[in-house]
Amino acid sequence: MISPYSLGATMYVPATNKDLFSIISGSKFEGVKSIVICTEDSIKAQDVPNAISNISDALKKQKLNGHSKNAPLVFIRPRNIAVAELLASSVDLVDVAGFVIPKFSIGNEPIWTSFLKSMPNMMCMPTLEDSDVFDLDKMKLLSERISKNLKSQVLMIRVGGNDLFNCLGLRRSKGITIYDTPLGVVLKNLSLLFLSQGVKLSSPVMEHIDDVATLEKELDLDLAHGFVSKTAIHPLQVDFINNAFLVEQSSLDEANAIIDSDKAVFKLNNSMAEPSTHINWAKETKDRALHFGVLEVKSDNKLVSIK
Repeated sequence: MISPYSLGATMYVPATNKDLFSIISGSKFEGVKSIVICTEDSIKAQDVPNAISNISDALKKQKLNGHSKNAPLVFIRPRNIAVAELLASSVDLVDVAGFVIPKFSIGNEPIWTSFLKSMPNMMCMPTLEDSDVFDLDKMKLLSERISKNLKSQVLMIRVGGNDLFNCLGLRRSKGITIYDTPLGVVLKNLSLLFLSQGVKLSSPVMEHIDDVATLEKELDLDLAHGFVSKTAIHPLQVDFINNAFLVEQSSLDEANAIIDSDKAVFKLNNSMAEPSTHINWAKETKDRALHFGVLEVKSDNKLVSIK
């Protein structure tokens, strides 16, 4: 079973990329834990046949060469249900972890659910990226449907930030986190609705590649809102994203103490620890540490990875 924390910084790659094999084999981008091969927005409609052929060739080559220990998890983003069905019928998907479903909504949920049920070993990541996301009632209904119909196959929900900005006719400027925009409210609502149904979420891209300070600030807020990974649009963002999800040793110690304690409530690092209410946080923290690694505070107060 794949853990949502195992995705780390997920990179999107156009399905027509000439280096697709080196990317999915792990030799192209160091540190990338998961990739999404995209046949939707990143390519033109007329290029879909070539894209599918390119995907098939890369997967065949990977199978012949064997899996590297550095190979990322591979997901495919079909352009629509017709392309998904074509991929399922014409490409050997045994080494593909799942599909990223574009523009997932109340309207198309039944047809995607039917398709995915025919492939029970295939995970999926529905993407929320149209104006329905602004309707709380629709999102509540969608979270309930996912929990009822697809929970065993949904690895997490992805959020299409730029598509949602486009719905509003906006684009954020450098120096502003997504939480400082109208989408901040949307992300908070999605966190409440989907996390309460036991469904994890991945946060939107930070499109300004050189604005590292804002990326790091946004990652802190992603963690505070319960997001478990973030989409990267450039290799330079990968290490920043993965490092943000490292767990401090003190937090891991607290998590272990909460899990192992037989007390109803106790003092821990000058904070109240109550296993009955903190147990889920503790389990999530251990899972995060298992997949991302642990940080230790050195004497100079710098954080150093001890993965």
